Amino acid sequence: MPAKATPDHRTLVESLEPRVLLSTLTVTTSNDSGTGSLRQAITDANNAPGADIIEFDPSLEGSTIALTSGQLAITDALEIRGTDSEGTPLGITISADYDFRHFDIDDAEEADIEVTISDLTITEGRSAILNNENLTLERVIISSNSNGGSSFSNGAIVSSGPLAIRDSEFISNNSDGYGGAIVSSDGMLIIEDSTFTNNSSADQGGAIYLYPGSDATISGTTFEANTANGSVGDGGAIGLVSSTLVVNDSIFSQNTADSHGGAISAKTGSTVTIADSTIENNTATNDGGALYTDDGTITIEGSTVSGNNATNGGGVYNFAGTLSVTDSTVAGNVASASGGGLYADFDADLILLRVTVSGNASGGAAGGIYTSGGLTMTESTVTNNAADSSGAGIRAIGPNPVSIVSSTISDNTSDSYGGGLVLYGTMSIEIAGSTFDNNTADDFGGGVSIRNNDGAEFSITGSTFNGNFAVTSGGGLDVTSNVVLTITDSFFTDNFVGDPGPGIGGGIQFTQGTLTITNSTISGNESWGDGGGIYSTGNLNISDSDITDNFSYESGGGVMFSGATLSIADSTISGNTAQSGGGGLNARGNLEHQIDRTTIASNTAAYGGGIRLGTDGLGNVPFRLNYSTVSGNTAGARGGGIYYDYGALSMSNSTISSNTAADTGGGISQHHAAGQGTFANSTIAFNTVTNKDGQGGGIFIGGNGFTLTSTIVASNTHDFGDSTPDDITTEFENYTVDPDSSFNLIGDANAGGGLTDGENNNIVGADPLLEPLADNGGPTLTHAIPQNSPAVDAGAAFSADETDQRGSPFDRFVGDDPDIGAFEWAPFFLQASTAAPPAPPRWPTARSSQSPATPAASSSSSPAAAPSGPRSASRTTPTPPTPPATPSSGPTPTTASPTSPRRATAGSCSSAARATAPGATATSPPRPPAPTTPPSAPSPTSSPAPTPARRWSPSPA
Repeated sequence: MPAKATPDHRTLVESLEPRVLLSTLTVTTSNDSGTGSLRQAITDANNAPGADIIEFDPSLEGSTIALTSGQLAITDALEIRGTDSEGTPLGITISADYDFRHFDIDDAEEADIEVTISDLTITEGRSAILNNENLTLERVIISSNSNGGSSFSNGAIVSSGPLAIRDSEFISNNSDGYGGAIVSSDGMLIIEDSTFTNNSSADQGGAIYLYPGSDATISGTTFEANTANGSVGDGGAIGLVSSTLVVNDSIFSQNTADSHGGAISAKTGSTVTIADSTIENNTATNDGGALYTDDGTITIEGSTVSGNNATNGGGVYNFAGTLSVTDSTVAGNVASASGGGLYADFDADLILLRVTVSGNASGGAAGGIYTSGGLTMTESTVTNNAADSSGAGIRAIGPNPVSIVSSTISDNTSDSYGGGLVLYGTMSIEIAGSTFDNNTADDFGGGVSIRNNDGAEFSITGSTFNGNFAVTSGGGLDVTSNVVLTITDSFFTDNFVGDPGPGIGGGIQFTQGTLTITNSTISGNESWGDGGGIYSTGNLNISDSDITDNFSYESGGGVMFSGATLSIADSTISGNTAQSGGGGLNARGNLEHQIDRTTIASNTAAYGGGIRLGTDGLGNVPFRLNYSTVSGNTAGARGGGIYYDYGALSMSNSTISSNTAADTGGGISQHHAAGQGTFANSTIAFNTVTNKDGQGGGIFIGGNGFTLTSTIVASNTHDFGDSTPDDITTEFENYTVDPDSSFNLIGDANAGGGLTDGENNNIVGADPLLEPLADNGGPTLTHAIPQNSPAVDAGAAFSADETDQRGSPFDRFVGDDPDIGAFEWAPFFLQASTAAPPAPPRWPTARSSQSPATPAASSSSSPAAAPSGPRSASRTTPTPPTPPATPSSGPTPTTASPTSPRRATAGSCSSAARATAPGATATSPPRPPAPTTPPSAPSPTSSPAPTPARRWSPSPA
């Protein structure tokens, strides 16, 4: 830059550094040597200081320079242009007749010189270029070079310095060692917009081999029909060891490896990143039809891996490394053994995000994905894959964790087990927000099969299993391990097991451990054997769930249970069918059964339309039914509501209503070695037997009988054209209701099971004036009673719980004593409507002396509303199926609105705010003011009924 001005204002100017103009040399002959030859021009350029340019005379257009006196050595910066001085390509070919290498680029100095070769064809060399400098190739064709002997054992180009290739072609080059076209070590390799075709090696890298420590970036390039031969034979297009490869916007097609990696093989800590590329129709004899990694990392983004073929891992094989695939498709790949699409082995990590794995096939296991490492799959689809063995969609082997989130596994077909997914061995498992749809297994586990996973705890959340099929067991889900499995917020719908059968567990088959199902739906499943919806021989807990419209050709239309402990709470079991026993539930456990706050309705079976109980001779295993309703069920033989021949049934605060059986026990049928049952604070009403010789419209006792306490058994019939009252019938004289039973109300004086009116506070031969079965608050339907019912204040205090069947806030102790039956009458009770509502009544204000007119008393022949399952504010329950028709002479069900909300507070006031019942003593709590506004009522149904829309029963003044 200029120096500062001197005081006398004269200006000094610095001299510029000396400039050396590039020397341009012109080749004028195609001779190997001599004046005007390429060899002489290179020699002159080497001897001249600085960079030089070599061009060709236009007269040489289309000519071939045949090298006869050895390779061309470049020792100084040089640019060789296969053009004339105007830049027009002349089509010059340099041939070495397989005797020599064409170029040796090395200045024997540490610093790299820059060499560029462009617009030439370099062919038939014994290797083409040895580069130890900084080499750029542009618009070059390198073809038909074939090495032989130890000094020429690698590639058409062997480069230990930086190498950049643009717009070039590598065709039919062959190496007896590595890299048929290029071997790169140490330096950086850059390839852009080029093609590699029909190159081959006898070891690794049919087209390119990267020695340890190399880096390569390839973009816009096509690799086609390259081959890695021999016993090693890895990487039909590219092989690398302990190196880094980045591929963008490129195509790998029809490349072949005699061992691993039809397109790319990456070993020993190598890192491969592939983006926006297509890898198709490549083949490996062993593993990884498209890609293979051994203790390396492969990342695939926005790419397609399709139509590739191998023994294992038809698309990609990952051994002890990490394979991460994002926004890509793996389709139509084939493995003759396992892992048609992807194979991750030996603690390898497999990570899939927004990936489609479709149409892949295997001759063994895992048509889509095989992993014995970890699997993390998110927002991905595995569909239309096929396997001759297990896991058509995915087969995962422990112990590494498996996570499947927000994904779809559909239409996969296995000739063995696990149509959609097999989880084999101990591992942690998470399935969330995913769908398993229309998968098929010729053995078990149409959707998912979990095996040999003892001791594991895992979850299925927010997922759907729909339309899956298995022959042996578990149409939707099959679990044969001792595990703890939690299913939450999920759907198992229209799954099927059987054909040719027998097939158990249409929706779910669970053999060991503990299965917990919460806030889920099991619907429309079918089995040719037991358990249309669920078959469980392990512990089973069900809560806040719907089990509806399932079908079994044997037993347990909704649920078949023969494990240790069974718990069902706050659920609906409705519309299920079994051709043998237990339309809704067949429970044959060996430890304990308990059902709480649950509706079992409109189910059908030969024995036990609603519930079939038995313990296979294991003794009096307890079965407890609390705060529940069993209604509208049908048995073709015995036990419309409940049938049991083993075990001990204990029922409290429950309703058995409007069930039908052909032979015995329209409501409950007890047989054989059944233990003595205990019923307390329950209602058994409007049940029917239909055959001419049928017995026990309400209860049939053919075993050790029952003890009844504070229970209503009324309005049950033997209906063979005359609707004869038939509340309790015993098979033999010594089979009776326990004579110590007390505080009960039996409607039929001629069928009271041996109880006598007035003894032990029993009422025999009275009408309890039951209202229709309806939504009277609480989680289940109940029969309300009016204030003038003989059941009011006639029950036993010692057997009463704090609330009636409806639960809080419907207290039991309103008056001096509780009522008989499952329902407690209270003032201000707001009953659900069975007719269109009239204008709202006027409600009294606090301490008002006015009172509404007393409503008409209900009749025992009042219709019973069709059962409806519980409703929760936090979930939507499917509409219950239409209940089976009841006999013409019995109560005619009407349909309660399936969307009627359950009232948290409707019905009665709290115990501290209730009025006293008639006849209360002076020590009874005082009556508080009446409410100023009524609680909200549920939506009315359209069926007519004689009861008004709202009933309000004040306590006496």
